[in-house]
Amino acid sequence: METPTKESSIRKRQQIFKANRMMFLWVAMASAVIGFALIISISLMQRIIYNQKVIGEKNKTYSTLANNNKKVSQLEDQIKTINYSSDVLKKLRAKDSDDPIQVVLDALPSDSNRLALGSSLQNVLLANIPGSSLESMKVESTAEAGSVKKSTATTGTVENNSLDVTFTLKINSGSEDSIREMLTRLEKSIRTFKVTNVKIEYSLDKMNVTVTAKAYYEPAKVVELTEKAVKP
Repeated sequence: METPTKESSIRKRQQIFKANRMMFLWVAMASAVIGFALIISISLMQRIIYNQKVIGEKNKTYSTLANNNKKVSQLEDQIKTINYSSDVLKKLRAKDSDDPIQVVLDALPSDSNRLALGSSLQNVLLANIPGSSLESMKVESTAEAGSVKKSTATTGTVENNSLDVTFTLKINSGSEDSIREMLTRLEKSIRTFKVTNVKIEYSLDKMNVTVTAKAYYEPAKVVELTEKAVKP
């Protein structure tokens, strides 16, 4: 076996060096290509996921609008049925020019309207009852009677989403018939009332009657369009 000369040894070292350098360059280029491909793949995947989120939210919005439009159509049909087919409501109208649907709105208004409630009790329901007179009337404010309940109006924890205002009547009466007439008027009123307590005190030739009751109302439903940002 011949001993390699100095020149052949140098030549082999140069060949090995060139081979190592080429291998390093190929590995570096392959790594760069793989890294670039990974970055592009991750970016595309994030974009796909984001687009799916946007499409999902759009589908939810479309479904909500479609359901609302369907309910509006159903509500319009129900209102037409009430206005044209309900003879009972027509007889209960406050004015002949009112639509029968107005009777429903009067029975369960959209707000407490304490002033109108007090005026109705004093001038319509309790007026002209023989042998009786209204001594005092107190209608609790919404802040007193319904501040806690109002916060639950959208959750449905109050009876059928309806809220109530409590009022107290103190009446001087000379006969049981007048008391019976007063309670009958409350019972037959278009406005929804619930008598919770009746207290009768006798003194000589008259009776002092204290009536505690609730008047109901249901806040109007508000439909509004809002914007929602979808985060990537």
